[in-house]
Amino acid sequence: MNELAVAAVKQQLFRILAPAVKIPVGSIDPHKTFVEMGLDSLDLVTMSGDLEEALGIVLDPIIAYKYNTIEALACYLASVKQPEDAGA
Repeated sequence: MNELAVAAVKQQLFRILAPAVKIPVGSIDPHKTFVEMGLDSLDLVTMSGDLEEALGIVLDPIIAYKYNTIEALACYLASVKQPEDAGA
């Protein structure tokens, strides 16, 4: 797996989640579940929409229930996200 891609997706997740969990980006634990961070179902669906916009891909609105930590979700998204210039 491309570690740079995973790191880039994690950074996007941190920026998206920081306002919702009301803690600085650098203090977010990527191994805590979203529920442990205090996020509810509305927060998670909103996060999915924000990720779709940021990454330019379509996601299942409940993706965060299957991949329930930043680490797990970033690894999954990095594996499915294709570079913008793929096939060019």
